[in-house]
Amino acid sequence: MADEPVLARRERVTIPTYAVGQPDPTPPVARPWGYSRIYPYSMLDDLTDQKRDVEYEALVLENDFLRIDVLPELGGHLYAFDKIAGRDMFYRPAVIKPALIALRGAWIAGGIEFNFPVSHNPLTLSPVNHDIRENDDGSAAIMIGAYEQLSRMRWSVEIRLAPDVARIDADVRLENRTPLPHRFYFWSNSAEPVTEGTRFISPVTSVRGWKGLMSYPEHDGEYVPAYRNHNTACDLFSRNVQADFFGCYDDDTDSGVINVADHHEVTGRKYFTWGNSDDGLVWQHILSDDAGPYIEIQSGPFETQDVFKLIGPHRVVRWSESWYPIRRSGGFEFANGTVAMNLRTDDNGRNHLLIHGVRPIIDVAVTAELNGKSVGAWDVDLAPAKLVDLVIDADIGNGQLRIVLSSHSERVIADAMLPWRGEEDVLTEAPGLADSERETVHGLVARGIDA
Repeated sequence: MADEPVLARRERVTIPTYAVGQPDPTPPVARPWGYSRIYPYSMLDDLTDQKRDVEYEALVLENDFLRIDVLPELGGHLYAFDKIAGRDMFYRPAVIKPALIALRGAWIAGGIEFNFPVSHNPLTLSPVNHDIRENDDGSAAIMIGAYEQLSRMRWSVEIRLAPDVARIDADVRLENRTPLPHRFYFWSNSAEPVTEGTRFISPVTSVRGWKGLMSYPEHDGEYVPAYRNHNTACDLFSRNVQADFFGCYDDDTDSGVINVADHHEVTGRKYFTWGNSDDGLVWQHILSDDAGPYIEIQSGPFETQDVFKLIGPHRVVRWSESWYPIRRSGGFEFANGTVAMNLRTDDNGRNHLLIHGVRPIIDVAVTAELNGKSVGAWDVDLAPAKLVDLVIDADIGNGQLRIVLSSHSERVIADAMLPWRGEEDVLTEAPGLADSERETVHGLVARGIDA
């Protein structure tokens, strides 16, 4: 069966928008809080309560499973609609309602925000360069990016959608065009609607959070991934990342979103919530009219947002990452760019292996081993709209199943141990700079990168 090419087009969309006043004609050269300077950019901090319909350009990619909308006039925010589930893949308020959060002031919640060389960067609510391209293989791509005037570096993201694939792919490219090294980080910030059943999924055994280093998923008797357990705003950064996936899942809607990237290149996995107390829930009214609360899952090349590194003169840094929706699986314990898998036990004590395919693949051989012995073998077909549910008639106990998926066309699709278990981390902080080191060459470099 020939795949239908991805539809790529430009549209005009009308979105109710709260107006931002005129830019401040005298931008600060330095200030005592936040990033020390924004010159030559101006501040966008004159927010109003005046709402009017505004027409924006939307770059659209669409196949049978997903529709992607990118708004280049709003910093390149990316939104997506899951056509199988009939709902938005990311948090998408019905209005554009800025709050004073970004480097220059005005910032909006929703979709995926690309941040370089700092969080909520100067162009997060400003026009960025953009283009749209149809490829010979039937795929299509949206390119967004900008020349960043603070450092004179350039960033770009190529967003791709392939025929018959329910996955968003992105290639990130950061370029230092200058003869001097510059510090940077980059975070892809995706917002997700939240309920009391939402939880963060990351295959690690410790995180850095509001209490410092914390064991994960449980710390001091508390289930850390659950949104319902966070009364106040907090960040959680995964530590010692060894897997290529993470994301979130909502047990109330039985759906979630997965991010996949090579963990050697993208080591940062962050979860953020405003918290579910009144102090946190007020942000749903500050940033939207009636869209409800949300959380953020963020990915980046460094472990936390306290870490900056240097791009050498005329050097380029690049990597790829992907996002895709998942549904009716009760979560996931393994994922790659082709499949996601979960292991569940039903009320009768039977073990179910649930497999979600990102694209159609026929005649997939699935094998399950426990302690080196076969406990199941099946031939299945994968498809984005079909969840494969296999019953494993074996007492797993405290053991792990080795699950292998392969096919004649794909060879090994996945090779995973379920349920996932990691070695417990030692919760000790790395030693900081001693007073005697602060003025040494090493100390000056370390302090300069962290400044």
